[in-house]
Amino acid sequence: MRLINTSTLRFEEFIGQKILPYAILLHTWEEEEVSFADMKDPSSRNMKGFAKIDMTCKLAAKDGLQYEWVDTCCT
Repeated sequence: MRLINTSTLRFEEFIGQKILPYAILLHTWEEEEVSFADMKDPSSRNMKGFAKIDMTCKLAAKDGLQYEWVDTCCT
């Protein structure tokens, strides 16, 4: 399973390991959603959809969660 670390905004993969609790962002897809490939490019932070990922990371971290899963880029 691929999750986004809420502190670093980088992917971490969990294969055959116990997965820690995580937040989930499910939403309506709009313009400029960030894909897995996009996340590898630092300029993806300028895409409209990145704001949702960033806000979810902040909210998850505030709730004590170190990881989040986003349907547009964690699949």
